[in-house]
Amino acid sequence: MASRAAAISKRLLFSLGVGSSSFRAMSSESSKVVCSVLNSDKLNFDSKCSWDSLRAVSDLHLHSGTVPETALERVPAGTTVVVTKEMELDAANIDALPDSVKIIAEAGTGYNNIDGEAARKRGIAVCNVPVYSTGAVASMVMTFVLSLSCSLAQQQRKLWGPQPDREGWASIRGLSHFELAGKTIGLIGGGGALGSKGVA
Repeated sequence: MASRAAAISKRLLFSLGVGSSSFRAMSSESSKVVCSVLNSDKLNFDSKCSWDSLRAVSDLHLHSGTVPETALERVPAGTTVVVTKEMELDAANIDALPDSVKIIAEAGTGYNNIDGEAARKRGIAVCNVPVYSTGAVASMVMTFVLSLSCSLAQQQRKLWGPQPDREGWASIRGLSHFELAGKTIGLIGGGGALGSKGVA
C-alpha cells in the first residue's frame, strides 16, 4: 500500500516544518534532506509499498535486514532523517549518530524502541506515525467480532486434518455462538483515533 510510505512522509514533513525557512534550507539543492530507512523490508513486506512520496521530499536510501549492530554504518555523515521500524536504537547508537541527524522516525505507533532521553540530549527530535494503520486495525477488530460470534475458528478446526469431523462441523453444540443483532458492543478506550474514527 502506498499509504504506508505516504503516512511516514506526511509525518516527516510536519516534523521538519515544511514551508519554514529551515526546511527550505535543508531541502535546497546544496543541502538536501537525506533520509535513511534502516529496515525498509519490515514496511514493504508485501512489495506493495511505494516510496514515491518520500523520494519527492528527500534523497532516500533504503536498507533491509538492519540490526542494531549494523545501524550506524547505514547512517553516514550528512544523513538528516533516520527511519526505523520496531528496531531498538539505544543510547549508544544514538550517541554515535552523525551531527547531521535531526529526526529519528519510528514508522509505526509505539516508539519505546528508541531511547528518547538520549535523543533529547543530542537535540534530535523523535516522531512516530500514530495513525498509519488505523483503518487496517479497525477492520481486524470487526473481523474478530464476526469470527467470534459464529465460532468460525472452532468450526474451521473441525475440518482440518486428515479426518475432518464433518458431523461435528454441521452442529453448533458446544460452540459459543451468539447473534450480533440486538447486541450493544462496548468500546473500551474509544477516545483515540482507532476508536473514534476507525471502529466506531
